[in-house]
Amino acid sequence: GLEHYLQNLGERLGAATKMQDQYCTRLIIATLENKRRELDLQRNKALYAQARLYDQLSHEAETP
Repeated sequence: GLEHYLQNLGERLGAATKMQDQYCTRLIIATLENKRRELDLQRNKALYAQARLYDQLSHEAETP
């Protein structure tokens, strides 16, 4: 009857909510991993630029 229908509906709603939570969690993790990769790339570029600058300045200082 109605009680069985409502119980079934509640179980389906619970399962759908769990699936949505899992999907959102995966999406958030993927987004954060992408951001981390972007930041790592920017950091590496900055470190490379800094090393080049130090190298250039040291060569200029050595030149009379």
